[in-house]
Amino acid sequence: DALVERGWKEHREEDSMVFDLKWTVKTTDIAFKALNREQIVNHFQRNAQVTTKVGLTRNLRSLKWFDSVDTDEFFPRSYDLHDPEELFDFVEDFKIVCAEALVKKYLADPAGCTDGQGNPLGDSASDVAHLACLALDAHIKNCLADNLDDDPADDFKLSPDEWSVILGEPCPVFARDTSDGSLPG
Repeated sequence: DALVERGWKEHREEDSMVFDLKWTVKTTDIAFKALNREQIVNHFQRNAQVTTKVGLTRNLRSLKWFDSVDTDEFFPRSYDLHDPEELFDFVEDFKIVCAEALVKKYLADPAGCTDGQGNPLGDSASDVAHLACLALDAHIKNCLADNLDDDPADDFKLSPDEWSVILGEPCPVFARDTSDGSLPG
């Protein structure tokens, strides 16, 4: 409306190349090679490396090869869910965050403790909180492991059924396939 009030004309033919300013939601709606020098668009060509969450995440992760930067200190955890390894990491992180939340809820109010879906745990709250503590303990040992090839928590793994008690819903089940890095099914 502000541009129309200033004398601009709205042109509704999306595929037309007759325009001074073209504003689109998606970069793919712009024919960059056909633009004239005086035409203005609201996107830059080939900018996904910094303007998409996945592109930015990948680039920030590669900083460690150029400088001693810990991106976890200033950029939120992010995952490319099309990458099988990162999908696995996301699911594992989700389960640990749920376990941590359950323990916090239990410590704040044991009688009112709920699972990941808000369902009251009642008399089983103590047992479920203990299970969550065991999962967190195993996770901490993994984080502190000196050798990334060793998994100190291999001795203790929650079953999908045990995770389902913490999560309050069926647990997503993934296993790393070490042969090619892909995840089954």
